Parts: sequence; C-alpha cells; structure tokens
Amino acid sequence: MYRLLLLALLGGCSMWTPVLEEPPTIWVAREFSGGRQCSDETYTPPDTRALLAAAGVRVYDVWVEPLAVIAVCGAPSYAAIHYARIAEADLERARQLGFEKSDPPNKTPQTE
Repeated sequence: MYRLLLLALLGGCSMWTPVLEEPPTIWVAREFSGGRQCSDETYTPPDTRALLAAAGVRVYDVWVEPLAVIAVCGAPSYAAIHYARIAEADLERARQLGFEKSDPPNKTPQTE
C-alpha cells in the first residue's frame, strides 16, 4: 500500500515540472575569413555563441559551414559561414554584429 502511494507521488511529480518554452527563433548567418597563407599570422575564428551572447542575444544552436579557400600566398587561410539560431526578438542586436537573417544551414553530412 505504501509502495503504491510512494510510486503515485513520485510519478506525479513529473506532471508538475514547469515546461520552459522557447520564444520564436530564426537563423542568422555571417561570413568570417582571416589569417594569411604563407605567413606566420595565426587566425582564431570567433566563437559564434559567445560573440552573440556577449551582445545579449539568446542563442539556441550554432553551426559553422567551412568555405573553400584558394591556395595562394596572401589569401585567407580560413573562411566559413557562421550560423546561429537565435530568438527572433534579438535580430537587431545580431545585425549590429554583422549577422543577417538566413535560411537554416544544411546540416546534412557530406558524402563522396
């Protein structure tokens, strides 16, 4: 009897757990490139999540899509499109950092 009551109480607890809903979200994107081939210059791409969060943008997902770079001295050694799924209400803040509204990234794995 006590086991049944305990199970009923413990099982019922999950019903009362508040559900936190996400606000409406959108994808934004910005291209980054840097570094120089044939140089000792090092380039560290920005952490998209940290960059946006520091500006007060709520970030729910990030994705980096590498771009091809030309193999020639002086050309960038890094190029990629940085995507972020953010709260739609934060679009203006993201725009101030150079991000623009975008289609979602293609997260399909590349196959040969």
